[in-house]
Amino acid sequence: MPRVLVCDWDETITTKDTTSLVAQTAYVHKQNLPPFDTFVQMYLDAAAKFSAQKLPRSSVEEEEQYQRRAREMEMVSIGAIERAGIFSGLTRADFEAQASQVVLRPGFVQLVAKARETRTPMYIVSVNWSKTFIEAALALHGVHDIVVRSNDFEFDNNGICTGKFDRQWDIRTGADKKEELESVRAAHAAAHVIYVGDSSGDVLPLRVADTGVVMRGGRARDSFASLPALARMAPGVFEGDFFDLAHAW
Repeated sequence: MPRVLVCDWDETITTKDTTSLVAQTAYVHKQNLPPFDTFVQMYLDAAAKFSAQKLPRSSVEEEEQYQRRAREMEMVSIGAIERAGIFSGLTRADFEAQASQVVLRPGFVQLVAKARETRTPMYIVSVNWSKTFIEAALALHGVHDIVVRSNDFEFDNNGICTGKFDRQWDIRTGADKKEELESVRAAHAAAHVIYVGDSSGDVLPLRVADTGVVMRGGRARDSFASLPALARMAPGVFEGDFFDLAHAW
């Protein structure tokens, strides 16, 4: 049976979250910006208010609803960043330059080589802010054949960032990632879909994939442990790393 490989980006393919590298792009090239900690605190305050609602997460349906409601929390800081024009005036090359600081997890490039040998379609589904940044990081490692489904910034006809996010892509929560995975599945209806993720935001796509791989040491393992309803309905979820996958490929 043909296979499709779908991976999360931050802390799955990369060794640490790279959103801060994307954010730093503005501060490298622009002056007199409000401290980025302002927006971080805005996010933390929104997250605390959201958590205080104590929404139920005891079933698959409740977890999906929880993830959908989390969008409101995510968009508080996103909206503030857009209104402040933090990224306006930057170019794609500015974001691409930051990609040199990305460190990929051991074994990922080897897995890509194995998948390429078997002509396996490969995707990244991510809530990261910059598809441009992700593609540049992959290119630095000779990886050009992965379709990236991620947020990105809006650029005008001259290639200058407007400071807004491109509404073509709007992936903010685990529920959004699940929808993207279902779209990939629809495009490869006869294939066995493998999803690799690390965090609570990956629980839903891990569950609906034919095979889900929780990155060894990732937070998604704790999420499954704390939500028995999800665990019971995900017998195809395993813990491993890219070397394990490459060996089994």
